Amino acid sequence: MDRFTLAAALRDAGVSGYAYQIEGVHEHDIAPVSYYFLRRRQGTWQIGVFERGVFAVAGEYTTEHDACTALWTRLTTEQASHENPSWGD
Repeated sequence: MDRFTLAAALRDAGVSGYAYQIEGVHEHDIAPVSYYFLRRRQGTWQIGVFERGVFAVAGEYTTEHDACTALWTRLTTEQASHENPSWGD
């Protein structure tokens, strides 16, 4: 799975576009207070939660596929909510 496939799958699954940001594919003009993210940084793919101006990285992956799969899993579980993103710690 790549970022474009992930974005289409999340849309098809009915996940709110406000719940996530995928770098270069699905970005907010005006950012919500909190959302899940997927981005590429220094050769790795990162997923996590952006909240109140802070990116909290929850996982780093060597492949885009692994990062997309991890974010898909997180966003399609019943625990995922854009009102209160959390990694269930």
